[in-house]
Amino acid sequence: MFSADITPLAASLWVANSLLDTVGQLSLKRAAVEHNDVAERIRWQRMAQAPWLWLGLGCFAVEFFAWLAFLSLVPLSTGVLLGTVNIVAIMIAGRFAFREAFTPLRVTGMLLISTGVSIPAGRSGRSYMLGFLVLMVFDAAAQISVKLAGTQALPLELSLDWILRLATHPWVYVAIASYLGAFFTWMTILKHAPIGPAFAASHLEIVVVLILSHSLLGEHIGAIQLVGSTLILGGIVCLGISESRSPAIA
Repeated sequence: MFSADITPLAASLWVANSLLDTVGQLSLKRAAVEHNDVAERIRWQRMAQAPWLWLGLGCFAVEFFAWLAFLSLVPLSTGVLLGTVNIVAIMIAGRFAFREAFTPLRVTGMLLISTGVSIPAGRSGRSYMLGFLVLMVFDAAAQISVKLAGTQALPLELSLDWILRLATHPWVYVAIASYLGAFFTWMTILKHAPIGPAFAASHLEIVVVLILSHSLLGEHIGAIQLVGSTLILGGIVCLGISESRSPAIA
């Protein structure tokens, strides 16, 4: 399943990232929908007091270092494709946690995304498009910054020296700022969108990241990455179409 880029350590970091991301996303979704019937300012005040929000943020804080370590070991173009396996995990978890529907199109989308990963081992539509566009910009900036910070802080080691090396690189702070921007954008989107299809659509930045990894980092984008990304994008399209045709609750 794994290419030569994926060592046992990288595979372990990949699994840890997937678990942390799944728990974090489900926690944020729970926090986002618990106070959905009040004014926006009051909603954010109540969310700030919700344990689910802090559980999600805690998972993302740990995930930040797991993802940074993972990207320091593999090419960004490979890592960002492998990271989309979280879509399938969150779609399945969303079914059990929020009773989100499994329609034929959603299942097809999950299968396409799974295949693509295995190869490289309420509001108007315009509002959604704008929200996902903003999210895509923040996410792409975060991924590039994390890759640059992780590479500059090599060698990877579980030590205070590694953390101190990270702290000296400005790309870490660009990544943190980008993640904060993505967080507020994502919480607004989650207020209205089912977590499964929304999380899938949030990975549209893989196109931008693949282009930037080639143009800025000089990474080779081969046939495997192109086929994998095409299948993943096909799965995202299927999930998006299923959302327009079916209710969020089964």
